[in-house]
Amino acid sequence: MKTLTIALLIFMALGANAQTEGKWSVEVGYSPLIQSGSTFAVYVNRHLSEKWQIGLMPFGYIYNFSTDYSSFKSNSMGLNFTSRYTLIKGSISKTYIQSFGGYGRTTNTYQSSNLDESKEDLDFLNFSVGVGVEIAIGKKGWFGDINLGYLRYYSLSDVNNFNSPIGSIGILKRFGK
Repeated sequence: MKTLTIALLIFMALGANAQTEGKWSVEVGYSPLIQSGSTFAVYVNRHLSEKWQIGLMPFGYIYNFSTDYSSFKSNSMGLNFTSRYTLIKGSISKTYIQSFGGYGRTTNTYQSSNLDESKEDLDFLNFSVGVGVEIAIGKKGWFGDINLGYLRYYSLSDVNNFNSPIGSIGILKRFGK
């Protein structure tokens, strides 16, 4: 994960002289989940117009919990399709509505002092809608991004379906002409 993050930051830095409004953007985002754990994502977006963008969001989720007698680990990976529509464009910020949906796979590992380690793999779909704001950082196409939304997690195994508020923070770079 560190290698991917470093490579992404180097790639984004190479385009640092690009204009503020580009046809493409790349974002690294972090979502602390209310249930527990953390989700990390990379957004790759194509801007279709000044107000509309679509993209892909590969993501990973990590959660570890342990006591003296047991442990539980959950890891997910998946891919979402994303869209954003800018509602209000200011001189240094953009307010938008967003949605995403996609597929993921979770591996849960349980272990206790009385039982051997057991694993289960679960496939899931997720959907989200929300609002957010991008805030310009300087004049070279860098933005901070904060958003809040509503997440629906649907297990394809009918295990642990849930709805949840979701929020994320990130940094993005726009590039291309």
